[in-house]
Amino acid sequence: MVESVSEKNAQNDPPRPRLFARSRDPKLERTEGKDPRWYIRWKTDEDSSPRRHYLGRVSECDQAEAIARKRELLAVLDDRRVPLPSDVTFGSLAAEYTRTVLDARDTLAESTRSKYRRHLKNHLLPEFAGVSIARIDTRAIDAWLARKAAAGLAPYTIADLKNLLSALFEQGPPLEACRSQSRA
Repeated sequence: MVESVSEKNAQNDPPRPRLFARSRDPKLERTEGKDPRWYIRWKTDEDSSPRRHYLGRVSECDQAEAIARKRELLAVLDDRRVPLPSDVTFGSLAAEYTRTVLDARDTLAESTRSKYRRHLKNHLLPEFAGVSIARIDTRAIDAWLARKAAAGLAPYTIADLKNLLSALFEQGPPLEACRSQSRA
């Protein structure tokens, strides 16, 4: 792929990840199970394998709406920007995730829901509750997990925290719902 940036501008501008979709028009796919979701696969140059980007629950949007959301996402990717809303805090994201996933009896086993609630209360919220999700990056998470490991937290608990963070950021509730909680 040929970049259309002059060498002078490339030297002055800080590097930013080049984002691209797996193909020009990635296939709209659907998960299976009790709560199926629409998604596409995409990746950045930094990723070794494509990631799923969830576009919404099948029960909340039909295929035409999912295609429209896919087009919006691809327009953002083509513009080389990933929107991270600065007005959404981790605390509001966690609250909405708790309401929509952990409080829903058909999503996870009761033992898993209970464990995730404890991890939110004891580990994640004390560290990140008031932080904008736009400021939580892999370096911040890695440093936090390293502090937890140094404090003697069990490897299985650290793995659970990573899994919960992944679920919150990749499969969490729509950011629009979190925005209203951040303002409240």
